[in-house]
Amino acid sequence: VQTCALPIYENNWNFGPKKKNNKKVLEIINLLNAKFNNPVRVFKKNNKDNHYESKNLMLNSIKAQKYLSWNSKLNISQSLDLVADWYKNTKKEKNYLSVCKMQIKNYFNYL
Repeated sequence: VQTCALPIYENNWNFGPKKKNNKKVLEIINLLNAKFNNPVRVFKKNNKDNHYESKNLMLNSIKAQKYLSWNSKLNISQSLDLVADWYKNTKKEKNYLSVCKMQIKNYFNYL
């Protein structure tokens, strides 16, 4: 059996902001909290078990940029609007596919 896919396209991909646009985890939480009626509380846990939690989580999108000529089209506010809307709509409707299709269709309004 032959496949049409090239090996480079069969692996994992990351899609995220340029390094200069990265935000700290706490910044993302605060921005998302502003979009919900019941914000999550953030607390620091006593770290006796030597568990490390990064303050910065970054996606490396170089592969997507190189092989797909991909670049982010949305700013942080637009991206988090989509995340918040997805959670709000799927919580109400439980119809994940229709919410995803709606967001893909509406994505072109951002361009």
